[in-house]
Amino acid sequence: LVNSMLIIRNIQSSVAGSRLMLLGLRLKNSETPRLWVINNNLISSRLSSMANNESRGLMERYESFLSRRYPKVYAVHRMVISGCKWCWSDIKIYYRLKKDLRTKTRQISELKQSELKILLQCPSEITHIITLLMLLQIPVVGESLCTKEELLKLAVIVIFIPLPLTVYIFALAVVFFPRLVLTRHFWTIDQRKRFWSISLKRTAQMHFDPLRKYLQKLDVNVQTPLKELKKLELPEMNTYSLGHLYHLSRLHRVSFLTAGVRGLHDRAEILRHLDRLLKEDTVIDMMNEQQLHEQFYLRRLQYDGLSEEKMKCLLKNWVQHLTDPCLETSLFLHVPIFETALKSAAEDLKAN
Repeated sequence: LVNSMLIIRNIQSSVAGSRLMLLGLRLKNSETPRLWVINNNLISSRLSSMANNESRGLMERYESFLSRRYPKVYAVHRMVISGCKWCWSDIKIYYRLKKDLRTKTRQISELKQSELKILLQCPSEITHIITLLMLLQIPVVGESLCTKEELLKLAVIVIFIPLPLTVYIFALAVVFFPRLVLTRHFWTIDQRKRFWSISLKRTAQMHFDPLRKYLQKLDVNVQTPLKELKKLELPEMNTYSLGHLYHLSRLHRVSFLTAGVRGLHDRAEILRHLDRLLKEDTVIDMMNEQQLHEQFYLRRLQYDGLSEEKMKCLLKNWVQHLTDPCLETSLFLHVPIFETALKSAAEDLKAN
């Protein structure tokens, strides 16, 4: 069908070209190419529309078949398709924003909350996306198959992976190692809550204690409340030891080798603009539990065991005190350490 349409297009183009050649005798030389381009574009758009409609119709019939005969397979299929679209959309927005900021077309202060969150999350997610693309070329070894639901997913993937129009290599990752390979775009709400919590705990275990020791070497009281932070002083980050910078970069998911101190400053700037947007009267009060988890994750704050009201209270306290322009960037980036130290001290006091 497509070949037939191309043949028809060539015939139409030839006829149109002959007519334009005759018409060109009466028109100025510069007008003939313009008419030719208009005619050619009209034909191309019609053919493209017909091809797209045919492809869309085939996909709709395929999805309709899956939804009727294999509803659980269809659910996996839709999850993969939706995740791919969301992921691709975020990546395009991320690179567009980076270009706009680099060329000074827009300023960070002009960005919306959704755009700021993409700038904060996409850099570390790109690594996961590259990893996933590499998995397309190698055998997959599973992380875990703990439930009947996971075994069912694996079974339907194995059965239907030979079918055309499928992207079930992504579904293999959904079953085997969603936390290690996939991004939030492919996770369920429960998975986001659980995986973000795991990430925050591992970050705390690996980096909080070294950072606390570095701060203590600088004679900084790590149990300082947020409202008192602006009274503290820290040296410029470019004077920190390599170990200090490494752990601080890992805490904030900034590339130590490629971004360095500049990347830490950029992340702090984006977070501070996000805080200013959240400082509006009802923004935090209108958040649901999932949105609160995301805000805590972006700020590297642990939320396990906290109620929705408690999270809102802590987030309000954060934006109230950390939007102060007098607060140094180096102190701002160490706030998760201060918050954890205060929480530990309160728990110890309660236990005694």
